[in-house]
Amino acid sequence: MTPRQVIYSVPYALSLRPGAVISGTTSGRVLYVRNYGSGQGLLGYSKNHDGVYGWSDASNHAGVSGENTSGGIGVYGWSNGGPAIKAAGRIESTANSYLWISGNGVRPYRQSDSTIIDMDSKGGAFVMRGADAGRKNVMLPITVVGPLYGQEVTISDLDIYWKGETEFDGITAVILRRQTGVGQHANIVWDVGGAGYACESSAHPQGCTVHYDTTSNNVLTADSGILYLTLELAFNSSTSWVEIGGVRLTLQHD
Repeated sequence: MTPRQVIYSVPYALSLRPGAVISGTTSGRVLYVRNYGSGQGLLGYSKNHDGVYGWSDASNHAGVSGENTSGGIGVYGWSNGGPAIKAAGRIESTANSYLWISGNGVRPYRQSDSTIIDMDSKGGAFVMRGADAGRKNVMLPITVVGPLYGQEVTISDLDIYWKGETEFDGITAVILRRQTGVGQHANIVWDVGGAGYACESSAHPQGCTVHYDTTSNNVLTADSGILYLTLELAFNSSTSWVEIGGVRLTLQHD
């Protein structure tokens, strides 16, 4: 007979009929597709419905999973006009986010304080004690999103960027709080009564960093997420200064 056709051990290997079902009960793969060349491993297309659709009944596995072991993209989405990726539930990521807070938002703790605050034109602020002797408290408001696309936000690190005019101009206390209700709070950072921090400008022209790993009361929720930072500052004189460059919060989402 001509033309002759090779008969393979699996007749449907080269082409499946529409509606074909490959089914089995196994701990391995029911279908395994691999391409060692430069083409695609699997292509799905539908004119009026999903090109590729997957689901799983397992609580610890995905309906569709993508992985790349060579540094490329695990899952890629593209759309000519609609959303490239759409989620009907919350989105989770193991990557960190970083929130920067400018130092020029710092303000005196009380309106009656003699504290003088001048902007440094570089995103920070110079803080001076003014006429009244003693240490001064300043506040830095922090605006941060709570649950982002349904995923919780955890503050894992606090970094304060600053320097003082002399070795006697420094930070003597740091308090980071989360508001839990009107007039109520939980402490995330409570560093009070220690030796404080010095960062003399002539020795550290680029400034210094005060770092904290935050582990308590540090999860922002839909019901509690207002943050505020208090810094207690010591001064060498009425005109010497502490420059607050800014603050960075590290946010985790997993």
